[in-house]
Amino acid sequence: MSQLADWAFEASQDNLLAQMIKGANTAREALKYMQEKNIKPVCLIGQKMFCNISKITGEDVDIKNVIFDFDGSILFDSSLLHKGDV
Repeated sequence: MSQLADWAFEASQDNLLAQMIKGANTAREALKYMQEKNIKPVCLIGQKMFCNISKITGEDVDIKNVIFDFDGSILFDSSLLHKGDV
């Protein structure tokens, strides 16, 4: 949860939110905190995932990552990124 809290702070600059996430027992609880604050650190997390995967696979491999919430709604879809976004 510590890394997730750091990313949430990076995306939101909300120290209280970061502390709440750091103390969360589950990813579901952390996501609830993020949604209550109506911020989108999940997009930052998705971008970081995409960048790290791209470094491993190289440019010759097409990749896509999608993050869903616990109800099946899409929170992040890398296919919607523009080249300059990552």
